[in-house]
Amino acid sequence: MTIFCGLIAGRHILPDVITDNVFSTDIPQIHITDSAYMDRICNEFLDRHPEADTIAVYVSGFTPALLALIKACANRNLHLTAYNFDREGRTFWSQEVL
Repeated sequence: MTIFCGLIAGRHILPDVITDNVFSTDIPQIHITDSAYMDRICNEFLDRHPEADTIAVYVSGFTPALLALIKACANRNLHLTAYNFDREGRTFWSQEVL
């Protein structure tokens, strides 16, 4: 089953297909360099979706958060597709990651 999610809630307007966000709020400043915190949030997100075999994430900022999600998906052998925003076309384009 594919889970369509945003990376970080509230950062960008995302398509209606989004059912959840990996990070339900922006990352607190105290955790901005805390990779263990980001890893934990990503693993908690995946724990909430045990039926998932594919994660389709609409990238909404902050590379360290995306890297934590990539690591969590890789550790669970999940397929990951990132959807990146094209500012010129105002659309998203897909990028197979795992």
